[in-house]
Amino acid sequence: MSADIERLVAKCSTFLKHQRSNQKEPLKPHTVPARAWQKLGTDIFEYKSKSYLVIVDYYSKFPEISFLKDKSSQAVITSMKSVFARYGIQDEVVADNMPFSSKECLQFAQEWGFKISTSSPHYPQSNGMSERTIQTIKNLLRKADDEGNVPYIALLENARIASSVQENVREKLERRAEKQKEYFDRNAKPLRPVKMYQSARIRRGKVWEPEVITGTHKAPRSFIVTTPQGGVYRRNRRHLLPTSEPPPNNLGPDYDEEIVMPEPRPNNVVDPQPVRRTSNRAIRLPERLRNNYVME
Repeated sequence: MSADIERLVAKCSTFLKHQRSNQKEPLKPHTVPARAWQKLGTDIFEYKSKSYLVIVDYYSKFPEISFLKDKSSQAVITSMKSVFARYGIQDEVVADNMPFSSKECLQFAQEWGFKISTSSPHYPQSNGMSERTIQTIKNLLRKADDEGNVPYIALLENARIASSVQENVREKLERRAEKQKEYFDRNAKPLRPVKMYQSARIRRGKVWEPEVITGTHKAPRSFIVTTPQGGVYRRNRRHLLPTSEPPPNNLGPDYDEEIVMPEPRPNNVVDPQPVRRTSNRAIRLPERLRNNYVME
């Protein structure tokens, strides 16, 4: 009976639409680079209606900020070339999708010999280094405005110049990452695996909308989903809710896989009766009840 109720509720459209968000998964930290300027994070932010490009080194956390006349791919590429010309070409850049996943940016990365790794849409934790750096930069700019100082002075004071090179920097960063993961995973739990062409729902605001998982992305925990309207999106596993609903009919010509649904339970199956256990201990009356009493 309980299994039948759970199976029925799992197919209820209203229940699935208003389910609460998925719990957080165990932390999957970025690999620690072996040297400075080997792995960078980048993102675009706005301050007082102006756009800026921030580039931060994963090894030293050293930031570079550039003003952008617009958010086009060409403007971003020009600013990145200026920074790379001063500090060198890195091996990898971690960024959000647009405009860094555009054809122009990917071609620029190929010509200059580095890799662009993009984060899942609506999942800024994947690019947490850049997000945290943006918070720091904005705080510095606000303080400089309040005190009437030049913003460049605030950025200069934030740049820490080490008087000596520390030893075992990578080992210290790895231990710090392990400690962060240990604390983070205390309240985290892995989500159940999803299958290709499995019916699921995608998180949109505060509700779950139907879609089907139609592909996987090279990034960890990242999947390609297709909506009933034909839209194709990339989403993190945390934004997906696997369901037992039948798949939509209008997923396009590429959808030709069969979804294996759980077999219904036969009606003639009878739940086994619970076995009543009896004690084998000898039952003895208390001493006060052993004597026979006669009521007059």
